[in-house]
Amino acid sequence: GSTFKFVPIAAAIEEGVFNENERYQSGQFKVEGSKPIYDHNDDGWGEITYAEGIQRSSNVAMANLVKKMGTDTFRNYLDYFKFGMPTGIGLANEASGVIQYRWPRDQYATSYGQGTSVTVLQMIQAMTAITNEGKMMKPYLIEKIVDEDGKIIKDSEMKEVGSPISADTAKKTLQLLETTVSGEHGTGKRFNIDGYPVAGKTGTAQIYEPGKGFLTGWNNYLFSFIGAAPADDPELIVYVLVKQPQLDIEKYESGSVPVSKIFNSVMKNSLQYLNIEPDETIEEAAINTIPDYTGKK
Repeated sequence: GSTFKFVPIAAAIEEGVFNENERYQSGQFKVEGSKPIYDHNDDGWGEITYAEGIQRSSNVAMANLVKKMGTDTFRNYLDYFKFGMPTGIGLANEASGVIQYRWPRDQYATSYGQGTSVTVLQMIQAMTAITNEGKMMKPYLIEKIVDEDGKIIKDSEMKEVGSPISADTAKKTLQLLETTVSGEHGTGKRFNIDGYPVAGKTGTAQIYEPGKGFLTGWNNYLFSFIGAAPADDPELIVYVLVKQPQLDIEKYESGSVPVSKIFNSVMKNSLQYLNIEPDETIEEAAINTIPDYTGKK
């Protein structure tokens, strides 16, 4: 789903083809020899900037960025971010995902999280490049194993597995991802946490069942959010996915509601556990002189 969009955003910035103030026509992107690509509301929002397109999670914006940099170049970044291969986290039978890139429509659809399949571990690993000044770090499950005397038997040392983007690109990407939470048109407003600025991306992925095709219905999706906090100097990445939640259809409850309840709680409690102080904005109260009402009704 759309959580994957941070990858083409970063790639386009690194390739020098991204201008957040440039305007494009949202709604539809034509693919030669195939059906068009549409934004999630079908009609789009008219002619908007790429900055707004990122906030609104525009599929057409991502397809345009891939066209600007070239499909072959974008394919290289899938390798740079190590999609299509296991992270080597140490668990048996780790999936590698499938990069589906043969047909033009798949090449563009990959940019907004369709066609190609990836794993949560690969997404977390790729996001570390965004939060760690372009250096991508290998994930691990166990930090260290110690014996009864406190001697370290095994230590999982931090390991850099690639530098797919520059530090400047990582910083710019992080700033853009923060606007999806704090921006006027952001799809991730529910993921705002008081005192801790969050940078991240929402996702709504279709569910495919053999013989039935893509499921339809208000809740028949995989809703997700990948976020990092504090956004100005990230300490944690949290990725939450909820499949087919029980939503209150009468109240038009969106799929981001159950995801945000998990993400916000886990992220805030974890930051506090790590003793990371929240931002505090202290405003001095205005002092007003009140007239003397002594003896008056």
